[in-house]
Amino acid sequence: MGEKPELDPETYVWGFGRRICPGRVIADYSIWLNVAAALSCFDISRKAGSTLPTGLLASEAKPEYFVAGTISHPAPFDVDIKPRSETHLQLIKSVEHEHPFGDNDAQELRDRISSRRKEVSKEKHATV
Repeated sequence: MGEKPELDPETYVWGFGRRICPGRVIADYSIWLNVAAALSCFDISRKAGSTLPTGLLASEAKPEYFVAGTISHPAPFDVDIKPRSETHLQLIKSVEHEHPFGDNDAQELRDRISSRRKEVSKEKHATV
């Protein structure tokens, strides 16, 4: 922490006063639940041969372990992610089966945006 610790992003990422984000509590709980669900189903561990040390304390952290920015975050590193058991694997597969990835509306949205841009362009040229 030191003499002048960094501000906790929680104090300013949601805005202030009357303009504070009304969905901040739902967003916070949603992230917490998603992380908890992932941790309950998967074993996440350091990949064998990784150069990142285990049991790293904040006081031992080196700058190369983090990416600097407005909000610093860990640098990319290799991990192994495996289901905790066969039961967990079946649970994960059942979700994929019940809610399969399928076609989406991305192309339709692109087409609508493109046609709207053309309309706006025509309107600009007509008024000039």
